[in-house]
Amino acid sequence: MRARRRGGAIAALAIALGGCATSASEPRAEEPAIASVWRARCGACHAPVQPGERSVTALRAAAKRHDKRVHLAAAEWDALIAWLGK
Repeated sequence: MRARRRGGAIAALAIALGGCATSASEPRAEEPAIASVWRARCGACHAPVQPGERSVTALRAAAKRHDKRVHLAAAEWDALIAWLGK
């Protein structure tokens, strides 16, 4: 009986906290504004690259390939590469 109550309480808490989550397109407090572009645009076709996973050189090469499909301003590409390549 206790386990059932505890399970129900955990489920209710998870539902309640889910409503507190920020939108996928909104940057979190510790992230730069470009993170909202990354969240909204990257990963639609593949798993998104996480910050620090790739070198700036590799990211620039990928940006050249992606520029045909993902139309970002040059400043947005620069900000995205700088953030992901840190």
